Amino acid sequence: AELAAEVAAVARRTAPDLLLVFDEGGVTGHGDHHRATEAALAGAPEVPALAWVVPITAAETLNAEFGTTFVGRHPRQVDFAVDVDRAAQRRAIAAHVSQCSDNPVLWRRLELHGGSEAFRWLRPPAGAEATQGGGGGSVGAEWDARYRAQPQLFRQDADETLVALVSTLSPGTAVDLGAGEGRNSLWLAEQGWDVVAVDASEVALRRLEAGARARGVAVRTVTGDVLDHLRSAADHGTCFDLVVVSFVHPPPATRAELLAGAAGRVAAGGHLFVVAHHLDSLGKTGPPDPERLYAESDLAGAAAGLEVLRLERRHGPSDVPDAGVDVFLWAHRVAPPLR
Repeated sequence: AELAAEVAAVARRTAPDLLLVFDEGGVTGHGDHHRATEAALAGAPEVPALAWVVPITAAETLNAEFGTTFVGRHPRQVDFAVDVDRAAQRRAIAAHVSQCSDNPVLWRRLELHGGSEAFRWLRPPAGAEATQGGGGGSVGAEWDARYRAQPQLFRQDADETLVALVSTLSPGTAVDLGAGEGRNSLWLAEQGWDVVAVDASEVALRRLEAGARARGVAVRTVTGDVLDHLRSAADHGTCFDLVVVSFVHPPPATRAELLAGAAGRVAAGGHLFVVAHHLDSLGKTGPPDPERLYAESDLAGAAAGLEVLRLERRHGPSDVPDAGVDVFLWAHRVAPPLR
């Protein structure tokens, strides 16, 4: 969060035309690199962002030879390459004390790259064409790129609080908004729920579908914007016995519509479960932009027309293994009395 604020200050002062960042996944998988990219994108959200990438062939060779964790990109994910002067680069390295001076991985990487470096748009400028999987300026494409960068982006276990709360209910219909790779959808399906999983990332939902086949359960997937899905459900009067919103962190204006729409799709007698990174997790887990994090008041306002059963903070692992602070809402729509 501090780094994002510094990026924002520099961007206001200099009006840059371009951000140059590490590829999503941090290129080497290093957490510092990953966070640096997140902070840059959050700090200057209107500035085009270009990521330095490692071609997949070079990444696979380095990982095999050195046991490293480079995240490589296929040619279709690379937007362009730039010719570089390796002799000048070596002279620059030799002129300074640095971690490059005696680094066999670096020298092997330069050898594999030859005379060029590869780049892809994370946030292309107006009129620029990004390659398939290169961000494309859309939420779905950006998340596709994040999922492609790692074999498993988030935890595989279902949310522990959701499991504890839902285990007392009789299965019915459920919608999992922002389902990702499907850790909650798959668990619900195993318990007998009829589940619809909605996410902007096609890559994530294909993983969910593979998981469903492996477990022998059925989950209907919908690729698209969760708000569009909620609007369509409202137009058709579709409600669910369980609505799940798990770690979806849009900007505040969009968040209000998301939470109101989710609450509105809870059927009579049904439940709403929302969990997100709390503002106290800033700089530890979750988005580096504080405006995208939640406080209790944000969720209290989401329960209009519902009975709030629990609204609490919790500590520990959430969508990632790292410990942080989350906030969750468990609410119920009281069924009308039988006549």
